[in-house]
Formats: sequence, C-alpha cells, structure tokens
Amino acid sequence: MEACPPSAAYKLRKFARKNRKLLLAAAAFVFLLAAATAVSGGLAIWATMAERTANRERDRADAEAKQARRNLYAAHMNLGQSAWEEGPRGQARAAIGAAPAKAGRRDMRGFEWYYWQRLADTALFTLKGHRSQIVTVAFSPDGKRLASASRDRTVKVWDVDRRCETHTLTGHSALVIGVAFSPDGRHLASASGDHTIKLWDLANGKKYEL
Repeated sequence: MEACPPSAAYKLRKFARKNRKLLLAAAAFVFLLAAATAVSGGLAIWATMAERTANRERDRADAEAKQARRNLYAAHMNLGQSAWEEGPRGQARAAIGAAPAKAGRRDMRGFEWYYWQRLADTALFTLKGHRSQIVTVAFSPDGKRLASASRDRTVKVWDVDRRCETHTLTGHSALVIGVAFSPDGRHLASASGDHTIKLWDLANGKKYEL
C-alpha cells in the first residue's frame, strides 16, 4: 500500500487540535464584532427613527401653533367687526390692533385687516411732545401749521406736512387755555391761566405780552 500525502481536511483538523484556544478566541472575537456591528446598526436605526419622530412632533407642534394664531387672528377680526357694527368703536380699534400679525414667517394680515384698520383708526397721524394734558389746538389759516396748548404751560407749533414740531413756546406760568393764529399766519396768540396773553412772532419765536 502506498502512502498518500495528507489531505487538506486532515491538515485543518490537525491545526484545529493544536490551536484550539487560538481558534476559540478568534471565533469569540468574530462573534463579538458581529454582535457589536448589529447593536451599532440597531442603535443607528433607532436614533434615525427617534429623530424622524421628533421632527414629526416638532412639525406638528409648529403647525398647531400657526393654526392657533390664525384662529386668534380670525377671532380678533370677528370681534372688531362686531364691535364696529354694534359698538363701542374703541373696542373695535383695540381688537383689530391686538390681532397677531404673523403665523411663523407668514404675514396673516389681508384685505380685511387693512380695511377695518382704516375704518377704526380715524387719525391721519399722531403728534407727541407735550408732557401734560392738551387743552386746545388751532390750525393756521393755510392749514400747514397746527398749534397746541397744554397744561405743561407750553405752546407747540407743528408742521403738518412734515409731521414735526417747529416751535416750543415757553413763558406762561400756568396752563395755556387758548391759542389762535393771525389771519396771515405769521403770529400766534396764546392765553393762559396766569391772566396773560402773549403774542408770538413765528418767524423768530419772540414773544410780546399784551
């Protein structure tokens, strides 16, 4: 009988018997690597799903917040219209003025807001400057200037077109109760609770007591 060279299977079995511990360690390492890969993949999938869920919840919350602001806007418009039609008008101005302007980045104010705003706000513009109650006002004959008298003892002259103050006239020791322009608009007379009348030259701001 002739001897045959050892087969590959024989050599593999022999190597396995001699290196049993090494092969077991390698197999354990491969198993742990596979398990770690599986766990890592599972965690990545879980994180992705959690992120998608969080995004959906955030989008839903944003959509609900925007819808709530749209509902609030509509409620203010309805309240403003009802108050305008049934009174009081001041409540209509308050409701329209308090209506939210935006839902997110979108401006919700449409034709109805501008329509009711124009109806409710009858003032063309507002002039501010006195420190106390205004007692009386007067327009110049040409309508280009406005004089206002106040309890703060001053008279202010305003440029109507530019909507700005041009003069602050001081000198009275009590509240100013009346103002009047001269027919040519160059002078202004003011009457005060200090029992004086002052005549003002509006070109240079000089005053003359009467």
